[in-house]
Amino acid sequence: AIDRSVFVNSPSRFQQIYDMWWIECVWSATDYAGDSSVAWALMVNSGDISEGSGLEYHSHDKDAVGWDGCYARCVRRSDTTDTHSRFVAAEPVSGEPIVGDRVTGLIWQGCSAGQSGADCSGDAEFIDWASALAYCQSLTWGGYNDWRLPNIREISSIIDGSRTLPAINTGVFPGTPYYGPVTNNNAGQYWSSTARSYNSFALYADFTFGFTHFYEQPEGRHVRCVH
Repeated sequence: AIDRSVFVNSPSRFQQIYDMWWIECVWSATDYAGDSSVAWALMVNSGDISEGSGLEYHSHDKDAVGWDGCYARCVRRSDTTDTHSRFVAAEPVSGEPIVGDRVTGLIWQGCSAGQSGADCSGDAEFIDWASALAYCQSLTWGGYNDWRLPNIREISSIIDGSRTLPAINTGVFPGTPYYGPVTNNNAGQYWSSTARSYNSFALYADFTFGFTHFYEQPEGRHVRCVH
């Protein structure tokens, strides 16, 4: 799940070893908030961001005890944007809060579909993928009418990897559901507009723990639109 014309000769052993679909990964520098001995990683073949993987489940423990570990790809930048003050919550228009992101320039629906008010009261709905696309496309919220369902990079950009249960800044995104208080297995999982080219899958972001994954489009997930 990478542009190999740009990232030339990126490793993937999936074609030789099917199990590598699940366990090949690239390390990040970010700790998993639920366990400081575990780090987040990019799954090479699916593009998921995960704190664990494998047909026989293992965490991405930093010492790689009992498994080979992940690949490494380094990065550098001069930008030192303070991401902790990146979000700006606007006064709600008719009980419809919006949130601006200084880093990406995106404007977010402050509440999940099914919620309303400054504190995003009510139950966040579970919506299938096709209906999620239509919901955002027809939404008028906070004075805007050109909303859309975010792609996987966009929806995962508001995951807060420094926390879990939920893995989001609840100061600006109040009422975000997550698994625990809500016992539906899909609680806290939000559709993206990014579809797979096989098996009618689409990608989603999980705001209970902070990972990304994919599942069948007729399944119900939560929705938060972007402008």
